[in-house]
Amino acid sequence: MYMNELVKSSGTMLIGRTPALIAAEINDIKGQTRKMVLYNSIEIGRRLVEAKSLLNHGEWGEWLDNSVDYSQSTAENLMRIFDEYGADQITFLTDNAKSQALGNLSYTQAVALLGIPEEDREQFVKDNDIDNMTTRELQQAIKDLKLAQEEKEQAELDKDDALLKKKAAEDKAKSLVDEKDKLKKQMDEANKKAQEDLKKKSLEIDKHKKELEGLNKKIKELETKSMEVNAGATDEDIEKIRTEEAEKHEKELALLKVEKDQAEKRIKELEVKALQQNNAATLKYKVYFDLIVDNFNNLIKALSDVKDADTETHDRLKNATIGLLNKMFERL
Repeated sequence: MYMNELVKSSGTMLIGRTPALIAAEINDIKGQTRKMVLYNSIEIGRRLVEAKSLLNHGEWGEWLDNSVDYSQSTAENLMRIFDEYGADQITFLTDNAKSQALGNLSYTQAVALLGIPEEDREQFVKDNDIDNMTTRELQQAIKDLKLAQEEKEQAELDKDDALLKKKAAEDKAKSLVDEKDKLKKQMDEANKKAQEDLKKKSLEIDKHKKELEGLNKKIKELETKSMEVNAGATDEDIEKIRTEEAEKHEKELALLKVEKDQAEKRIKELEVKALQQNNAATLKYKVYFDLIVDNFNNLIKALSDVKDADTETHDRLKNATIGLLNKMFERL
């Protein structure tokens, strides 16, 4: 019988024992020890939580030092282990496949893994060969994971922020379009009214000018008749030959002159009103012009904000703006 088939155990020679079998037994004992250490750490943490709840404020540190010889940082780690792993306490001592990865942790590994969210912890253990990592390597791997998660979260935040900016830009653009349509409608209505008023006043002016022309014609005719009536009369008998017809013409002439003066006055008033109407239209134009300038400046600023968030959208909106300006030029 070969020597490698024999192993001494407590002075007894056992048949069938091999170095491989012995190694398996040692590793099993190591695994059970690791589980027991973690189990005991959880139970210690459970009792530390209980003790802290019973102590008065300010007694915790002194109780740790005198009663269990723990520093506050060690006690905090043990309580956190209970808090994070305590709910799965029973499964750590069984072969539950779901929690097997966490059940095999050492105390040091369990403390290090507290830096990972609970929902990601088991997957991290499955994805990394933590048993062959040093404590520093494990801490660096956890640090790298946290950094990657933060970068991912930041990327999501940046994406959400870009979407919000894009939506804000679209809402602003829609608002500008609505404001433009509203402004166009107001300008069209104001222009239509101004044109109608001006046309009405022009017709009134033309009417009074025709009336004035008729009055001038009548006045001229009356003056001619008066001259004919008075023609050939000497200074001495002018009063005698002035007929009732001449007196009638002179009265009509006086009335016509008054009407003429009134007509000229009305024409002047209407011309002044027409000028004022024109000035009002000019003022209204200036108001709308300034409004367009302000809105255009706001549009350019919004376009710049879109460029910072989305270059492709910026180019599309820029072309739309150029198209709008070209149409405005065509209408001018």
